[in-house]
Amino acid sequence: TKTSPSVASIFTGTWPHTHGLVTCRTPLPEATTTLAEILSARGFATHSIVANSNVGASFNFDQGFDSVDEIWADPNQSDARGVTDHALSWLQTHASGKDRPPFFLYVHYVDPPAPYAPPAPYSDKFVGDALYGAYARVKVSLGDGSVGSIRPSVLLPERPTDVDFYVARYDGEISYLDFHLGRLTDGVRALGIQDDTLIVFTGDHGESLSEHDIFFSHGEFTYDDTARVPLVASLPGRIRAGSRVDDVVSIAGVAA
Repeated sequence: TKTSPSVASIFTGTWPHTHGLVTCRTPLPEATTTLAEILSARGFATHSIVANSNVGASFNFDQGFDSVDEIWADPNQSDARGVTDHALSWLQTHASGKDRPPFFLYVHYVDPPAPYAPPAPYSDKFVGDALYGAYARVKVSLGDGSVGSIRPSVLLPERPTDVDFYVARYDGEISYLDFHLGRLTDGVRALGIQDDTLIVFTGDHGESLSEHDIFFSHGEFTYDDTARVPLVASLPGRIRAGSRVDDVVSIAGVAA
């Protein structure tokens, strides 16, 4: 499970054997029809904010969007705080007022996959907590392989082979993202548009935290560790709070 094929499925409602993407840094085919194209044709204002170059305009993931904020190139803007700032700014300009058009806003965060480097206080929030030590028996080496070792690109030099430390930092990344997702939903409420705004939260992939001898990576295999992701929707008056669907669902169903 990689970013580009997964987002292509979210955008088109189809599987990789249909939209054609099976790896990253691959253009979305012009022949596909995206959700943004469908909504734009129906009068929606469409905008994309992406902190990952794999789903930027250079790979044709701007299909159907009126505009795209590609903030992945600026490390000071591409974390959860920066992405949310851009989203709130766009909403304030385009989604407020009585005469606002309907809108589709796609917000792509790059947190929390590796490298795990959330800012303080999130960096140490889970270090030494009640769950710390659960991975104490997991032995890992350093190397370049995708299986059986920690790659240099994700190395945490403070405790390079302490798996619990990596997991704690990963949890910190999740907490940091959660805070800024809260800012985004609070912003929707502050604009008074929450009652007619469908909010869908999902992930393009999970992360292997030593399962199957894969450390702090994704995309090598389609185990549940990376293939099962959150899928949460909110629409007051239409979706009952706390309800859960027992049927098997997938991110390819978002566009439907």
